[in-house]
Amino acid sequence: MKLKYSLSTGITATVFFSALISALFSIQVSSKNLKQEMITAYASHSNIVKEVVKNIFDNELRVTQQIANTTQIRSMDSSIADDYLAKIVDNTIFKTGNKNMINVYSHFLVTDMKGDEIIHSQKVHKNPPVSLKGRDYFEEPVKGKDVICMPNISKSTGNKIFPLAVPVWDGKRQIGNLASFINMEYMSELINNYKYTENSYLMIVATGGDKTKNRVVASAQKQDLWTRVISENNESLAWRQVAEVLNGKYSLQQLQHFGDTKVFPISENNAKSFVSISPIGIYDWKLVMVTPQKELINSGHIRTLTGILLLGILIISFLMIFPSLFVSSLISKPIVSLSEALEEISHGKG
Repeated sequence: MKLKYSLSTGITATVFFSALISALFSIQVSSKNLKQEMITAYASHSNIVKEVVKNIFDNELRVTQQIANTTQIRSMDSSIADDYLAKIVDNTIFKTGNKNMINVYSHFLVTDMKGDEIIHSQKVHKNPPVSLKGRDYFEEPVKGKDVICMPNISKSTGNKIFPLAVPVWDGKRQIGNLASFINMEYMSELINNYKYTENSYLMIVATGGDKTKNRVVASAQKQDLWTRVISENNESLAWRQVAEVLNGKYSLQQLQHFGDTKVFPISENNAKSFVSISPIGIYDWKLVMVTPQKELINSGHIRTLTGILLLGILIISFLMIFPSLFVSSLISKPIVSLSEALEEISHGKG
């Protein structure tokens, strides 16, 4: 009986621990797969947000076209158009989550075909008129083209802006150009609504009108706007790596490609995060999203799923005890019988 008990216990324990090891291995593989799925989902979210940003600028360009087609602008008369544009600025307000109010537009202006500024929403008029020749929001529209311009700082208002410009037509005749200027602060607040987790943050990085590459032109951290340039020379090690990716140097071994979106980990101040970089489709503009690693993993409920797997282990292991007892009985019966027979022989009973 001792032998039978030992065999039953041993086989049961072996089956139990085999099931446990197998299940733990499955959890490790499943968790790894789940984490990869979370990174893939993260890249997909970044792709969606970049499309949102591109659509916002395309829509704003269409709005600017509509404004340019109004009788007020086609009048080319500052006494009429100044007030009209000022009302648009005053009435286009974006409400943030903190209940702050941000103007969507910094200002508008209109130039004639020579490049002289003749209309301004802030009624800023000089004599002689300011010449805007050479500015991208004059040179392209004067050729009859609609254009989204490089981000810049307005010389007339000092605001950080995204300029957009379109021709002004009177029938088939081009009579001037209209430029609208979107506030960087508005775009910063807008994209922040699309962050992936609570402590994620997003930035738009672009070459500025001053030709400086990798300027931060939209960010929830207002002190970064325009003043921060993500560079391989003056950032922390983690952000130097980000700068390398922005500049097309893929030195990170863990860099993953999802179409034209790239995802990779960085570590700064002992905190690990994941970064996604997606080209927006306007010049060299890129959407950069940074999310703490813990939040990225938790966003996919991996802990919950791991808990379910652990519960499954316990149930499977418990259920395996009964088949293992049956199997051990089948194995131990003939061995016990043989043992008893040998014992009888040894006592001269055979």
